[in-house]
Amino acid sequence: MNRKVYKLLVGMKGKVKISTVFGTSNLGKHVCDNIVVQHKLGLKSSAYSKSVNSTKEVTSAAAISEKSKDVWDLCVGLLVERKPIITSENNAMENKYVRFLNQYEIELSKKSDHEMRLEKDLVIQDKVKSGEIDQGTIQTAQDFEDTSSAELNEFVYQSRLTEADVNKDCKSLQRAIDSHLVLLVHQKLGTDLKWVLPQTKRLEGETLRQVAERIVLELYPDRSLKVLSNAPWGFYKYKYPAGLKTEGGKSITGAKVFFYKAHIPADGEKTSVKQGSAFNINDYMWLTHSELKSKLGENYCKSVSDILIS
Repeated sequence: MNRKVYKLLVGMKGKVKISTVFGTSNLGKHVCDNIVVQHKLGLKSSAYSKSVNSTKEVTSAAAISEKSKDVWDLCVGLLVERKPIITSENNAMENKYVRFLNQYEIELSKKSDHEMRLEKDLVIQDKVKSGEIDQGTIQTAQDFEDTSSAELNEFVYQSRLTEADVNKDCKSLQRAIDSHLVLLVHQKLGTDLKWVLPQTKRLEGETLRQVAERIVLELYPDRSLKVLSNAPWGFYKYKYPAGLKTEGGKSITGAKVFFYKAHIPADGEKTSVKQGSAFNINDYMWLTHSELKSKLGENYCKSVSDILIS
């Protein structure tokens, strides 16, 4: 408070009601009470100024709190992920580094047993030519090397593309076996169908983790998937359209979705997602991280991408 104003108010001695200066609001009454207390106790004006400032801060915070009492639905979205089955292909830099390591190892390595055997065979061949010993029918190191090379040339590597890749079957866990796969469901949210992570509202008395476990049981009643951690991995919120805000006479602003994670193994067991159900799911697909952008909204995709580990 300004020092001159303070002296003026104290000097009034009841001639003018202080409440007429500050009004009859809660803040005004609080200031009036503090002026009286300050006058009686002889507090310094600087200390009183700090008191008034703190009062204003508390009052402002209370006003903001009153305005921000929006009601939100608490939901849980479950990110079900299948880990890669095989390693991914090396990029150009990784291939260059592999060649460097191989060359470095060769230059520093000592002769192998096979190389020592080749040198020994050369000595034997010289003795055979000079007639010192008979050649015999023993397989030489060179014979072994030629046989092994022919066998290697006949070997056919397994294709990295599976039948699901060839048929473009996005419902199979056997596709894109060198990448992470994430489960997306075509779920009815309000009146619209959206591609999202499977989600549902929290019921009264449930913890967020219990909601995530309920989603697992609903999607895969025959499998035991473990939800990772008790705390959420991520968060996203969205507002409902104006026509969907009223529910049971209560105005709902929107939904706050807390993301949990679970891993599913590609072990040949039943992997079909239970459709219909309480979550209004009519379709699903397993997509790689790079394919998520084609199905998810921009902001939603960013929130999901933040919790993905490549």
